Amino acid sequence: MSSNNKTCFILNQDVYSFRAVDADVFANVCKALDISIEELRDLMNEQDLVVIIHMMYYSIRDRKSLVIEDLYKLDAEHLELLLGLLIQANK
Repeated sequence: MSSNNKTCFILNQDVYSFRAVDADVFANVCKALDISIEELRDLMNEQDLVVIIHMMYYSIRDRKSLVIEDLYKLDAEHLELLLGLLIQANK
């Protein structure tokens, strides 16, 4: 099974998968949250939920009609499962 298949999930009746976090993901998160890369690093170290959700959102391969608010609507259990998939994509 490819690493892409290991990170697939269904949300709002669409199939998505995570890609490895790269410079574009960091840049998009910084832009969306209007923060510097240093602030992003600090917030990641603090395990800030908003930053984690944005990292997940910008790591999704093809977001189709998904908007970030869709991730904010998920409960803690589902967010934890998605975070596990994101971690798997970055191994």
